[in-house]
Order: sequence, then structure tokens, then C-alpha cells
Amino acid sequence: MISRLAHLPWFAGLPADVLTHIARHGAELSLADQQVLFLKDSPAQYLALVLSGQVYHLLHNQDGRELIIDRSQVGDWVGESALLEGHDRRDCTAVADGATRVWLLPRAQFGPLTGNPEFLRRMFASVCRRMRTHTEHVETLCLHQLGPRLARHLLRMVDEQPHAASVPGVWLHPPKQSVLASMVNVSRPKLNAQLRNWQRNGLIHHQPNILHILDVEKLRRIAYGECDM
Repeated sequence: MISRLAHLPWFAGLPADVLTHIARHGAELSLADQQVLFLKDSPAQYLALVLSGQVYHLLHNQDGRELIIDRSQVGDWVGESALLEGHDRRDCTAVADGATRVWLLPRAQFGPLTGNPEFLRRMFASVCRRMRTHTEHVETLCLHQLGPRLARHLLRMVDEQPHAASVPGVWLHPPKQSVLASMVNVSRPKLNAQLRNWQRNGLIHHQPNILHILDVEKLRRIAYGECDM
């Protein structure tokens, strides 16, 4: 486990005793697709590290409507507030997207980590990045219509994946439509209508599990209010 941690960018250069502590006192957990890692308001008994797959952070109301507010990918932590703020309750629900493996470190083992300045610095940096993501997400949901909201989300996916400049457009493998709808806070019928409109206008070509963005620059103009579609 120590070698696996050392190969993750987040852990590069951390003291060996920190890696040893995490490896020695943690345990691996395998999650099936849509399996819950923890529920909102449940006891914050551990810190989790994503080893494979990804974990969605979501909120839901009494009617079962869900809003995905963030995600943790390979090498990301889940539930950092348990370590940094000492919160004893979770502030969201965490659910696996696809087959996912996480490394769990119980609260009783936090002491040596909070006592290491470099570990804390990196953890605070991770939380700050997450806060920026949440701020952008709130801005997008509250201040923009569906077209710009969806465009901004797709642009984030474009920025996350390397692609050859010589290839026209960008090929994406978006999440299931129910998940994508939860990310942009809209019903599936409205999401489908927006995608069909973009396809009719030559902005995208959409088929099951594949989304070909034919004009990334036009999508960027839609995202930032310079073009209406």
C-alpha cells in the first residue's frame, strides 16, 4: 500500500512515516456502482481516499431529488472536514460512481496526520480547491440558465481530458443522463431537450455514452453569455 500511495501525485514527497501510518492503520473498501460510502448527517468516523473509480458528493430532499455538488477522483480525499474541523457529522452524502475502491482511515488515527505540517498544508489546499469548485457551482446554478450551466459543465470535462489539437472537436464520455441532470440541477426531459437543440444546430453529436462536441469555442461562448442557443 505504501508504494501505491507514493505513486499518487498528492502524496509525492511526503515523509515516509506519514505514508507508513496511513498504510498501516487504514483498510480498503470496495464499493459497487451507486453504493453509499456515507450519508449526510451520519457520524464522521473516517477519512476516505479514492484508489479507483470516483465518488459523487450529493444532497437530496425529502422527495428524493438529488443535486450532485462535487466528485472525488483517484487520489482525492473524501470527507476532509472530519479531520480538519473535527466535525462529527457528514455535510453531504457520498456515493460511488461505478466500481470504486477507497482506503479508509479511522478518526482514531488522525493525530499523527494533523501533527505533520506538510500533510496539513496539502489537505487545506485540497479543501480550498473544493471550495472554489463549490463557489463556481453555486454561481452557475443560481445565476445562469440551463444552456450556460450545461455548457460550463461540459467545458470542465473538456479541460480534464487531454486530446490532440489536430482532432476536430472533442469526444467525451459523459455520465449517465440521470447523473448529468443532477449535476446541472434540471430534469432529464429538459436536459434531453437542450441536447437535442444543440445537436440540431450542429454544436454536438450525441449518442449513447458518447458526446462529440463539434465546436468547443462556440460552446465556450454559450457558457459565458456571448452566444445564445
